[in-house]
Amino acid sequence: MVNEKMKILKMLEEGRISAEDAAKLLDGTSGGPSPAPSPPPSEPAGGYYSTASNDGFKGYASSGPSGPSSSSGPRDRRAASSTAADLTRKLENLFNSVEPKLARIAETVVEKTGSAADAIAKSLSQPPRPPEPARPPHAPGAPPRTQSAARPVAAPKTRGRVERAFELKITETGSELILDGLNGQMLLKGYNGDKITAKVFYTAKRGNPVIDLVALGNKYYLNYDENEFESVSVDAYIPESMFSSVRITNTMGPLVISTVNAADARFENQNGDIEISGFAAKNLLVETNNGNMRLSGITAERAAIDGFNGAIQAADIDASQMKMTTFNGGITMQVPGFNRHSEYTWGIEANNGKMNMILPSSVDIGYHVRATAALSEVRLGLTGLSYISNNRSSAEAQSVNFDQAAKKVKLMLETSNAPIIVN
Repeated sequence: MVNEKMKILKMLEEGRISAEDAAKLLDGTSGGPSPAPSPPPSEPAGGYYSTASNDGFKGYASSGPSGPSSSSGPRDRRAASSTAADLTRKLENLFNSVEPKLARIAETVVEKTGSAADAIAKSLSQPPRPPEPARPPHAPGAPPRTQSAARPVAAPKTRGRVERAFELKITETGSELILDGLNGQMLLKGYNGDKITAKVFYTAKRGNPVIDLVALGNKYYLNYDENEFESVSVDAYIPESMFSSVRITNTMGPLVISTVNAADARFENQNGDIEISGFAAKNLLVETNNGNMRLSGITAERAAIDGFNGAIQAADIDASQMKMTTFNGGITMQVPGFNRHSEYTWGIEANNGKMNMILPSSVDIGYHVRATAALSEVRLGLTGLSYISNNRSSAEAQSVNFDQAAKKVKLMLETSNAPIIVN
């Protein structure tokens, strides 16, 4: 019994039998006689009936076995409505009685039959549909007629380097400048003006994140979230004498600064070199990690220079108090003169690196030198020295005119595994 019902539902769904025939057959499976199903109607001229249609009743309703109807009245419409309602009721009863494995099939047929019954009633109240003209065959390679050709989709843009230009006027002297670079170079040069003119090159991790050169009171800074960028590089001209404080940091690239004056300056770089020239400050701090330093033309009252895994090359440094250290790198220093201050106190230390200093000799300069090379030698070549102690790896000496000298220079030098040479 169940197998017969499944066959009837399948034929109805495929359009092989009419709705009325399906109702009679379903009555037969409930205990009544089982008349033979009617064959599917033949296709009328014009090709209106189509077994490939999504609705198996579409052509059959308009042109049944007796041919298309030229007119319809209220009686026909009532009969069609009664037939559709009766068929829907029977199919719903069947859906409730069949086994669960047939429920999905019956439900699909009920939905299709309900819409088909509406179509039957509507078609009887309308004039017959004229035949459709024949269509040319489908061209090879063309999109199907029932679908729209897909619009070409642009390939996603790859992340690239973007350049932006900024210009910001400094409204008052004594301002503060803060610039942070990320995985790129930082180039700053001072000039005699009152505007920051910068080019910023960046690569974003995704989208178009915010980056801007902004002012907050008398503080000027590059504003961005480093978590949204892969790299940020800066190439800028800045007013050389309008900042009281300058703080510049960078990573994974060179940091180059020239011709700038500030009361307080801090320069830091990670995994990159630092080059500073023509810089004047009251307090100067320079730090680098895994990079070399090149310093020239620097004047300061107090300077702290700290390097790690890199060498320091210094020329023409005039700082009253200075502490310079590096680890796993050497120090090379050439000082043409001590001009700005009367007293100098320098502590210089190179771990696992050679120290080589060339200092000026003059009657107005007096030196006091204390040098220690733990596993190497100390060689002091300054003229006019009087030795307090002199060993291979350590020495202390003082100029004979130290007390009367206009410029007093105190040097404390220390290194290991490499010599100290002072000339």
